[in-house]
Amino acid sequence: MIWRTSYNHRLTCCFAGLVTGIAGIAATPAIAQHTFVKPSFLQMAQSSSLTGSWRLANMTTPGFPTPMLPSTDLTAEFSGGRISGSGGCNRFNGSYTTKGNQLSIGPL
Repeated sequence: MIWRTSYNHRLTCCFAGLVTGIAGIAATPAIAQHTFVKPSFLQMAQSSSLTGSWRLANMTTPGFPTPMLPSTDLTAEFSGGRISGSGGCNRFNGSYTTKGNQLSIGPL
C-alpha cells in the first residue's frame, strides 16, 4: 500500500506539473516575426532608405496577388528601427530591422 500511495502521489505531482507547464505555455504570448524578402509592395523612388512615411499600394502573398479591400488605407512610418502606422481604424507599432533586401518586422 505504501508503494501505491507513493506512486499516486508521484502521478498527481507529475500531472499537476504538466498542467502548470501547459498553462504557462498557453499564457506566454507567441512572438511572431514577419520577414518580407522582396518588398515589391514598397514603391521606392530614388532612395533605398525606408525612413519616412509609406502607403501600401498593393501586396502579394508568395505567388498570389492579394486584392486590397476598397477604401483600405494602410500606412507605415519607419524611423530609427521603429515602425508605426494605421490600418484605418487601428494603430500599430513595433520594431523592424533590415539586412540587404530583407525587411523583418517584429511583434506589432
